[in-house]
Amino acid sequence: MINLLEGVPGSGKSYEAVVYHVLPALQSGRKVITNLPLNMEAWQFLYPDLVPLIELRRSSAPVLGKWDAEAANRGQSAYVVGEFNGDATGKTDDGLPCQDAPKGVALFGSVWDFYSTWRGKNNIGPLYVIDECHVSFPRITRRNPMGTPEQVIQWFKISRHFGADVLLMTQRMGALDEDIAGLAEFHVRVRKAAFLGRPQNYVRKTFAGLKGGEVSSEEREYLGQYFPLYKSHTQGSTVKEASAQDVNPAYLKWRKWSRIFFVLGALFLGWTFYKIFFAESKPKMAALQTANTPKPILPSMKSVQPQSAPVPASVPSQDAQKAPETPEAPPKRSMGPDPLENRLIHLTGCLESSKTHDRVCTLTVSQNGMPIFHVTNKELEQVGFQFKYLGHCAAHLSWDGVMRAVVCDSPSVGMRVAGVKSSS
Repeated sequence: MINLLEGVPGSGKSYEAVVYHVLPALQSGRKVITNLPLNMEAWQFLYPDLVPLIELRRSSAPVLGKWDAEAANRGQSAYVVGEFNGDATGKTDDGLPCQDAPKGVALFGSVWDFYSTWRGKNNIGPLYVIDECHVSFPRITRRNPMGTPEQVIQWFKISRHFGADVLLMTQRMGALDEDIAGLAEFHVRVRKAAFLGRPQNYVRKTFAGLKGGEVSSEEREYLGQYFPLYKSHTQGSTVKEASAQDVNPAYLKWRKWSRIFFVLGALFLGWTFYKIFFAESKPKMAALQTANTPKPILPSMKSVQPQSAPVPASVPSQDAQKAPETPEAPPKRSMGPDPLENRLIHLTGCLESSKTHDRVCTLTVSQNGMPIFHVTNKELEQVGFQFKYLGHCAAHLSWDGVMRAVVCDSPSVGMRVAGVKSSS
């Protein structure tokens, strides 16, 4: 499997490669061949058991024979060791005849840089971690018309046959050979989170291949315990990089103001919740009216003031008479004729408020078996009626002392007897 790791200088490529690729591979018992600037003294001190599995490459490997990419299709080894185009010029440390590495070729720019006889569990091959891979596998440009050797491109295309995995690290994927970059399964981009105000972290985004969509995104912290395992600055001692002093990330401004907005929003929601569920509000009872029925119009009744009879001339004035010992009771005032006389009244239902226990009942006024209009007990009381609720579907309605019973019944046509009050 071939993976890509991209990031600008100082973004954390080496940290990501060492902590999440090199170290886990070594701990699983796999050999790692790399040109990363690893600090072998620190590895010897911290992980002495893993040091034999590390092979650092600082120069190209010698040529041990011929390369035949088509041999893999025939089930044969693509590396034909011992057969040369010409004569051998020397021997390796293992005593194998060899030729000098090709001149003018960058590290890992020769197909023999990927030759290894090491095999691990389940016949797995080594892991190749190649830093600054755009130098080893450049894209064809005007400045570099040669590009990447064809044999190296062929090896990447059949690398799965060797059980090898490759991690290619570069600053810009545009400088990497297009044929090799297009073989990648995952493309990881890293960037220091200084633009978020957290220079001790870095952002890691994973994409499906070179031009695929984003698979995941996360923010990771630089852990100082791994810094001794590698050298970030290979051209000198460790230095502290200067950071921009006049950059105020917009993210920090938004985070500051967002906290204020969240607090104000929480207070507003709390106040609204209290007003809805706990604060006592004045009950508002909506009048219950049947749809498509005219609004009841009931004329207001005014009390009729009784007129005093004229005093005959033969009767002496009150001043001449002796005041009575007990005052006479004032005569009862008449309210006039019943506005609903000769009409039937039917109780249709009552509604009681759960907070104030105020009850509103609706009634239907009919004549000759036909409903005329609908009205509530509150509206009847406003014009002078007295309404007394007795229970479910039963009430008393009085006008000027004359009481009638009101029940839940339907309008009907019946005979009226003169002088007899109807019960409904």
